[in-house]
Amino acid sequence: MKRPKYTAGEIADLLGITTVALRNYEKLGLVLPERNEKNNYRQFNAIAFNILRRVRSYIGLGCSMREAVSLVQEHTVADLPQIFRAKADALQKSIERDQQLLSYLQQRSEHLARISASEGECSVENSPGLYAILYRRDLEISSDVQLRRLVREWNKLYPFVDATAYYPAACF
Repeated sequence: MKRPKYTAGEIADLLGITTVALRNYEKLGLVLPERNEKNNYRQFNAIAFNILRRVRSYIGLGCSMREAVSLVQEHTVADLPQIFRAKADALQKSIERDQQLLSYLQQRSEHLARISASEGECSVENSPGLYAILYRRDLEISSDVQLRRLVREWNKLYPFVDATAYYPAACF
């Protein structure tokens, strides 16, 4: 029984991608089209469509292109639960960080609005923590190894550590 063939345009349309994107999938070796003997156009079968649909599905689940291709080419269905659990754990950590960031931004915004509204007045209040590390003198960054290590660790906490404070002259 002869399997039906589909044009690049038909496959791209079904997947919701461009023919250029389809060609990029071909370059990755995901699918190898056959050539129509009459017009030399590329043709794909339903198996190629299914492979590409799976890759697109994995990308939709948050996988990078490289990860999605690897899932199709190098892994079995039995591997997927563990891979997806790890992806879910990473997503959960990302969500928790985003929630912390949202809370921090809301607090910071409210604090800065209060400062702006009371410019020229002195006041003391609780606010999101403002911390600083003195890692440079003028334009020279310290060469102290421990301090540089601390700055590297500090920067991993960005944006929670990046703070600027404005003190009106009236406070001094």
